[in-house]
Amino acid sequence: MQSYKSKSQLADPVDFIKRIVIRISVSLVLALIIAYTLKFFFLFPYTIANDFMAPEFKKGSRVYMTYLFQKDKLLIGDVVLVKLNSDASVLLARVVGRKGDRVSIKNKKVFRNGNQIVEGGSVQYTDKRSAFAASFSRRDNFDEVIVKEKAYFLLADNRDEAVDSRELGLISQDSILGKVLF
Repeated sequence: MQSYKSKSQLADPVDFIKRIVIRISVSLVLALIIAYTLKFFFLFPYTIANDFMAPEFKKGSRVYMTYLFQKDKLLIGDVVLVKLNSDASVLLARVVGRKGDRVSIKNKKVFRNGNQIVEGGSVQYTDKRSAFAASFSRRDNFDEVIVKEKAYFLLADNRDEAVDSRELGLISQDSILGKVLF
């Protein structure tokens, strides 16, 4: 059998509305705190400003980066955001060489420790001319370099259009700002 409360036993409508408003307000404040904490301490969005990493990362697309990674534990193939100099220029590029690796490029083919790297479909060549001689440009033929401690050799995926370690040299770990998650 069901019992009914008298009108005097029911909660005051004003108190009921106050409790709901307080619960919603606290929930919204907590949600905002969590969202901003994630955005500024764990993830940050980055809109790609050029076609250096095309076709995988096209100009204008957005990727999400993280600050939380060990700079000395990056793997071959990881995509990182690098600060180039003091005027806030940045570069998005892929790790091709780590500490102790010997990296070279011969006729547009990348070699690490004497073995050719199989690069799949992520690498793009827009210039249909044959490979440039090393005396003309280091873009397509790059003499072997040994990657030093606390440095990386980075290459962009759009090899004919990009600026990367072929022009900039080895990139210091301290210059790496973030790692692409997705």
